[in-house]
Amino acid sequence: MNLKKIINKLTTRVSEKLARHKFFTLSNAFYKIALIFATPSNKYLHQAEGYINQGRYKDAALIYKKAISLQPTLSTVYYFGSNLAKKGNLNDEFYTSILDVIETPEIRLMIDYLSKSPAIFQPSKMWLYFMIFNTFQIEAGGIENFKRTVNHNYFNWTGDSDVMAQFDALKNKLNWSDSDIVNAETFVNFETAKKPIEFTEEKWKSYVQYLCMLWEFAVKNDRLELLKHLEEPLLGNPLAIQYKGRKVTQDICNSVIDVNTIMEFISYNSCPNSHLADYQRTNQSLAAKRFIHLLFAEIFATSEHR
Repeated sequence: MNLKKIINKLTTRVSEKLARHKFFTLSNAFYKIALIFATPSNKYLHQAEGYINQGRYKDAALIYKKAISLQPTLSTVYYFGSNLAKKGNLNDEFYTSILDVIETPEIRLMIDYLSKSPAIFQPSKMWLYFMIFNTFQIEAGGIENFKRTVNHNYFNWTGDSDVMAQFDALKNKLNWSDSDIVNAETFVNFETAKKPIEFTEEKWKSYVQYLCMLWEFAVKNDRLELLKHLEEPLLGNPLAIQYKGRKVTQDICNSVIDVNTIMEFISYNSCPNSHLADYQRTNQSLAAKRFIHLLFAEIFATSEHR
């Protein structure tokens, strides 16, 4: 950890402790020192935390949204937001203030309805956090970019530890050497594979290599040959690369791996008649393909309706 981060962390802690004891003038002084050594997005998060400590919940909600809007995939938001959710609930002063900050009428209506529901129907601490975080991500990046924001919270892994754990597992499963990975990169069209702003060059290189291996693993295990018929929808601006002439994303690969795994445990060998078994096997493959087509069609239909 560099000196700036250490100073930022220490002065933030001092500011928080002073605020808890209602020494607001001193708290603000230390907070201003902390902000000097913070990144722009983190400055807003620190400011939001300071407002919460002072009971200025509406200001905290506005600044929290601003931090997410400035950098929708900011990793430190996870720490800040999850801590808020652990301490709070849908009807406390902070989350009530959040409702006033949300711009999307449909989402405001849903959250308002939830807040008036019995506790058993209200979101858990985890989903309280994600509900607000995802809302601000969509409002910041738009539904047209949800695969670059909200999607990263679920099945499109971008965190270094998540990607590298799968990177190593795939390399082992494929029995690839470092030279195999380098060779795979030669099949990537880097003119179309543009590095996201928040990625370093090193992180983007590892991510591209990871997608190459994930695609090869998916193809190798695609007994139903779904990848011959499916393409990643452009809806949501997916984080993709062009590899061997195909648009490759985590979503398309993982979906195909999942369907093949599920269908593997649906037996069709119990049919006494071999022709009937062939018929059932064919129907099984078509059913899996149809399932994915319908799923994507439903996503598009929902988007167009909105």
